[in-house]
Amino acid sequence: GVGAAIAPGSQKWNGARADLLIAPTSISSAAAVGAGSGAPTAANLGGADALAAPPADGVSAARECLRRGDQACAVRALEGHATTPTSLALLIETYRATGDAAKARAQMQAFVARYPADPRAKVYERLLSAR
Repeated sequence: GVGAAIAPGSQKWNGARADLLIAPTSISSAAAVGAGSGAPTAANLGGADALAAPPADGVSAARECLRRGDQACAVRALEGHATTPTSLALLIETYRATGDAAKARAQMQAFVARYPADPRAKVYERLLSAR
């Protein structure tokens, strides 16, 4: 775990993870985690799977960004990683919410081509033809 390697006072525990308040200036691969330190570990976060990397499609990271109201962060999490119908639809809707109609339309066209049987494809076809 990285909890013990992060300087005290540079993080705020929010119940699910530690939010860094101050960016670390160095990274060490050897970190000592003491029992009962309160730092997040694989044991108290639900096992090693809970610390695994998020899915490659960017949905988890994008949803976290959107929970914070950070649409630009959501776009960064999804651009180049939208490899599923859900991730591509989330990217489209985020583009629409930010007013980037050109990128939204381009991704709608890609969605319709890649996932024609998905119910959202019909919605995107209607939106594309309405213009």
